Amino acid sequence: LSTIAGGSVGFADGNGADAKIHQPEGLAMDSDGNLWITQRGTSGTAIRKMDPNYNVTTVVKTELPWHCAFDAAGDFYFTAKDKASVFKVTPEGELSAVTFTGGALDNPMDVEFDNDGTMWVASRNNNIVYVVKDGAVTKTYDVIYPTCLALDGKGRMIIGSTTAGYMYMVEDGELVTIAGNGQYAKSDNPDGVSGDTSTASVGQTNGVFAAKDGSIWFCDVSNQLVRKLTPDASGDYTKGRIETIASGFYPSD
Repeated sequence: LSTIAGGSVGFADGNGADAKIHQPEGLAMDSDGNLWITQRGTSGTAIRKMDPNYNVTTVVKTELPWHCAFDAAGDFYFTAKDKASVFKVTPEGELSAVTFTGGALDNPMDVEFDNDGTMWVASRNNNIVYVVKDGAVTKTYDVIYPTCLALDGKGRMIIGSTTAGYMYMVEDGELVTIAGNGQYAKSDNPDGVSGDTSTASVGQTNGVFAAKDGSIWFCDVSNQLVRKLTPDASGDYTKGRIETIASGFYPSD
């Protein structure tokens, strides 16, 4: 584990430790290898960008951005939970609101796109994950306090929660549980037994990422851990194992 940018609270562009970042909440990488960062701290709320050489710049200042994703066209999307909205930022930095019919957002926490270009939005406070196509909700999934989304290599949507104590997956249109024992509070043995992910506790999940090797990395705030879920040889998450990768901080995305 190493620090690549920031290290002191504030708002300043710069390289590596010379940059100042306050409460970075969401991360998404563009096709050029730049890491886009949503910053929601009181030092300034904005969309920041860090290039592969760790140079941090400000793309646009905006209000209370949360988690984020890119669509296939290269546009950047983020949720603004206090504004009950999803916003889009073009590569040129033009900001606009995204609207859709058939559903109302209440503290939206994350936005993601599937392989068909369909937008998914985790709306935490009304316990719904929305599926949005051509400006309209086409399907909803009932999830307790959904917080974060990630698309895995097989096109399945992974869903993390604040208080459910589980991690979920949508496969072939069905919502299934892939990890967790229903306990989201701090645990003395959060990783459980290898080969049965239902024995693990899954704390408040503030970020989830599906890696190319089939594993799922997630940020567990309850236990102050970055953790990794590796499926078994057949690709079954429920028969895989969870391990702790890093500890000792409040991880977000």
